[in-house]
Order: sequence, then C-alpha cells, then structure tokens
Amino acid sequence: MDKIKAGLLSSVVLLTACSSDEAFFEEVTADTGHAHVHGMDYVDGELMIATHYGLLKKGDETWLHSTTNNHDYMGFTAFEEGFYASGHPEPSSDLENPLGLVKSTDQGETLEQLVFSGETDYHYMSAGKNTGRLYTALMHGNSELEAGFYYTDDEGDNWTSMLLSGLEAESVFGLSAHPDHQDQIAILTNRGLYESTDAGETVTLKENSEGTSAAHYTESQFYTVKNQVFISQDEELGQIPLEEPVLYLAVNPSDSEQIYAVTGEGEAAVTVDGGTSWTAEYIIPSE
Repeated sequence: MDKIKAGLLSSVVLLTACSSDEAFFEEVTADTGHAHVHGMDYVDGELMIATHYGLLKKGDETWLHSTTNNHDYMGFTAFEEGFYASGHPEPSSDLENPLGLVKSTDQGETLEQLVFSGETDYHYMSAGKNTGRLYTALMHGNSELEAGFYYTDDEGDNWTSMLLSGLEAESVFGLSAHPDHQDQIAILTNRGLYESTDAGETVTLKENSEGTSAAHYTESQFYTVKNQVFISQDEELGQIPLEEPVLYLAVNPSDSEQIYAVTGEGEAAVTVDGGTSWTAEYIIPSE
C-alpha cells in the first residue's frame, strides 16, 4: 500500500450553527422528517440519521430535526467522539461546495473542516469507532489523490491507498469498518459482500452474499441484511417489514438487543430481541 501525504489541507474552521440560547434540535415535522437518508449510527449514545436536509435524532418521545447546519450529509459515520461526514452545504450556507471531509463532536451543532473542502464529496465512508481509522471511497480524484479507496489514521493528514486485490464488482455502495480491529472492513457491492482483514490489501467475496444491502460490525457480531432478511453472522433471523431495501443498521450501545434499520427513503424499523422480530419505527408522527 502507498502512503500519500495531503499537502494542501483546508484551513480548520469551526462552523457554529446557533447561539447558546437556541435549541439545535426541535421536534420533527412532515417537512423536516422526510428526506433521503445517507447514514445512521449512535453518536454520544443517541441514535442519529444523516439526511439530504440535515440531521435527525431520536428523542425520548419523538424524533428531532436539526434547526441549522441542514446540509446534505453524505458518508455519515460515527467515531468515539462524534461523527465524520461529507456532502453539500445547504443553499443558504457560505461553505464551499462540496464539503470535503468534516467532523463534529457535538452532534452537528458545530462542524470542523478537515480536508478537501470545495473539492470532494465522499459518498461512502466508515470509521472504526474505537481505532481512529477512517475508510473512504473516493469516486473522483482531487488535488491530492486519484480516484480510488483510501484510509487515514490521522483525519486526512496522510492517506494510504487500498489495493483491493480480488475485488470483481462494477459498483460499490457501502463500507463497514470493524470498531476494534482496524484492518477489518466489509465492502458492499453489486456482486455481494467482500471482506478484508488486511486493511484492503486483499478482499474475499462472502459466499451467497449477492443481494446484501446493509452490513454492520459490532465488537462481537457482524450483522447484514439480504433481501430484507436480518442475518446475524450467518444465521437468518427475522424479516424486516420495509418495502425498500435496508441500507443502514445501528445497534444501541446500551442494549445490544435493540437494533434499528432504515432505508434510503427514510422508512425505519426496530427490533428489541436481537433481530428475530421487527416493528415499524415512525420518524414522522402519524396524525
């Protein structure tokens, strides 16, 4: 693998969303709750969804929506202290488009620009929650890197290219990094699920995995969804009652039996028994 140093990093700018006396999240409405989903994970112990128009967060009784910094978040992925993301700024923003790589340690109220602002929109990223490593798929080259797959252990100061020997797929639509084992990553493709245990030097196609739409590592489990069937390791459990393919999974860090699933269109479901039975989760309250 080749190590590449990014020489022209963006200036670090703290982007403040609102003053201290304003609530950053408010109760979701039909207008703010319906948007394309680009990621889901637990951040600071709370479930968050990144959308085409800002952030959603599950409150105690209702879902909440961000009041500002309502960017088109792409590549959303949580790490130990917050989340990383990319995408496009909201229309009223003065930020360069695309966002490049940004991070937040306060659930999106402020964003820190790390690298490639105005150059890169990362659609697919995955952070090892406890390792400090961030895996990325760079669809279009920028001023420092050619198109390809890379990881960074220092938030974009240096990048290592991934060879991905053995990958035979026409398209990639997701990454999932192991939270503890920094060299372990899963790659979702049109041919099925590829796995690597050597930081992407080589990959192996998981048997009978074509049709897998979502993948998620925990410290001790590997969950996938294939044709709306929830799979733990290789054991098929419950059918998820959603019409569109499930793209993202999130496991409650305080209760591993509670797992959420969401589609790209924002339909959600939840299980409280580890994946055997599922019920619909309504982000927008029914009237």
